[in-house]
Amino acid sequence: MTRDESDARKGYFQLSQRLEQTIANRQKQFGNSTEICHSIHYIDCLTTFCGNTKDLSVFGGGAIADSVFFDCDELHLSEKGYAVLKDEVELILDHIVKSR
Repeated sequence: MTRDESDARKGYFQLSQRLEQTIANRQKQFGNSTEICHSIHYIDCLTTFCGNTKDLSVFGGGAIADSVFFDCDELHLSEKGYAVLKDEVELILDHIVKSR
């Protein structure tokens, strides 16, 4: 997202919060049931592809997507972007395997 997409940033952030809350509620509802706890896995990529600005606020245009992670259409991931996503997915999968 670019600096001037504040509505899109706000919408994505709100969606991320709702997803995280839904997952937390489901886990509370079902306790340690492995069926539900292991069936929902969420990777929040809001700032994953923001390079050096990923630790800055999403609001106010601080965290800006780094073009190195995207193809020339600025929508699809580049080879570097897929490498980052692969690392994120592998962390989740490793956690799943270790928790079983």
